[in-house]
Amino acid sequence: KMTGIGVALTGGISFLLSFLHTFIVAKFDYVASMVWFFILAIACFVLSFFVCSSMKEIKKAESKTTSKEDIIAVFKNKDTYVLLFPNFARGIATGVMNVITVIAIASSIIDEKNSSIINVMMQVAMLVGNVVYAFAYKKFSSKTLLLLATVGCCVFFPLCLFGGSVWF
Repeated sequence: KMTGIGVALTGGISFLLSFLHTFIVAKFDYVASMVWFFILAIACFVLSFFVCSSMKEIKKAESKTTSKEDIIAVFKNKDTYVLLFPNFARGIATGVMNVITVIAIASSIIDEKNSSIINVMMQVAMLVGNVVYAFAYKKFSSKTLLLLATVGCCVFFPLCLFGGSVWF
């Protein structure tokens, strides 16, 4: 629940920044706009470095096993092998979803200025998905929620290449 709420909040902020980016790129020169957004990104990176550096470490309870024994235990667990292919496939799918803007530009569906629209739509989708998860995890099992989300992605993701427009 906390992860869903936390990601929903950061997703809302990301949505606002993406919306601002879309507006600025549409009104001003693309390259100049991107330079300012990269400067903002660098400033946020520096700020996050200082915030993370100021955090205090919480002492963990002493572990009875060594890190070498932990690694061996992972490979002895049969779930590691059962989940190996699904995690590999998820990694590829996540990578493709993260470069959907590049795919749309390479397929000549959109140009660079309209690429920010896809980023805004992705932010909205993540925001809505995390809010829905934060409320739905009590009513449905995680297995059911993940299965529904996976089926939705498998059905709708390929359709974005067939529509020929940024909105599709």
